[in-house]
Amino acid sequence: MATKAKKQPAVIGEAAKRELEKMKATTNLSSPINAAAVIEAYSKAVFGEQQGGLMEVYEVLSDSIEKVWDGDMTKCEAMLLSQAVALQSIFVNLSRRAVAQERIPNFDTFLRLGLKAQAQAVRTIEALAEMKNPRSVAFVKQANIANNQQVNNGQSSQAGSLENQQSKLSGDTYELRQNTGTQSTASGVNPALEAVGEKHRAEVGRG
Repeated sequence: MATKAKKQPAVIGEAAKRELEKMKATTNLSSPINAAAVIEAYSKAVFGEQQGGLMEVYEVLSDSIEKVWDGDMTKCEAMLLSQAVALQSIFVNLSRRAVAQERIPNFDTFLRLGLKAQAQAVRTIEALAEMKNPRSVAFVKQANIANNQQVNNGQSSQAGSLENQQSKLSGDTYELRQNTGTQSTASGVNPALEAVGEKHRAEVGRG
């Protein structure tokens, strides 16, 4: 009796292998799939095995992401509000447990954890308010119209204003201005030396 030949497994080419590995990497790096895996794990721990599987969670999450892309933020707003209420419940629970403690270290631990939950609830509500009423940001460009001005962020703006005033008084020029005023009678030169200077200037002139 003739024996049947065994079927050989199909040989996958190198290009097909690379494509398969690329698909696996894309799946592993997919944000919705990663989030769905975390959601599924925690859902099973809390609600049991009767909850939806990984692909069902992924499909629902993908639908929510597409709504956000279209500008529908109601899902995100509902999530933030739900988280704030849940954090408030944690705060109340821990605060009540702190009151029931008779030892100071235990009281301090429960109360600190409760206040952390309360602070996180406040931040969540602030994020929700920011989402509902985003701040308007104005971008102002600074025009630099001064001539020969050096910008130094480490110095005060008063220094720049003094330099501009000095430039205006001198006519924006670096040349020495001629002194057209009368000569002051007060001088820092010694009168005796000044007289000697005049004498020597006269001798030089005659030479």
